[in-house]
Amino acid sequence: MLVLVSFKSSEDMERFFTISKEKRDTFRSVEKWVGQTMLFERIAWLRIQGIPLHLLDNSIINMIGEKFGKIIQEGQHGEWDSDLSYDYVGILVSEVKRIQEEVVVQWRGRRYRVWVEEEIGEWEPDFLGKDRGVPESVTGTGTSDSL
Repeated sequence: MLVLVSFKSSEDMERFFTISKEKRDTFRSVEKWVGQTMLFERIAWLRIQGIPLHLLDNSIINMIGEKFGKIIQEGQHGEWDSDLSYDYVGILVSEVKRIQEEVVVQWRGRRYRVWVEEEIGEWEPDFLGKDRGVPESVTGTGTSDSL
């Protein structure tokens, strides 16, 4: 994912640029922006609801998420979860439109409708030190599709 970071001063930018070279585990590369074109990408948190209990598994959650974008945070369903009606997956998308769709999961000749809805709200990555977790409000328009 490309990230554009702005600074209040050129000194702050130079200091960050120097430090970032030591942070290869956090940044694959760091460049100074001088007007080059950047592709639009954004992180979307998808709330996936309605997976039948006998199919509720992180591999199914991730398969549904992959339909909409590249997985950056896999499903984290666990047997200890108190609410088994939904789970989240984080994806990287290049679409501006919010995701709100029904998908169909097919298993052993049966079709199960599952609702996928993008959460809306502010979110910042951990490396910025202000991670607020998965946002809680939702909006969008629906369409239907099949896995």
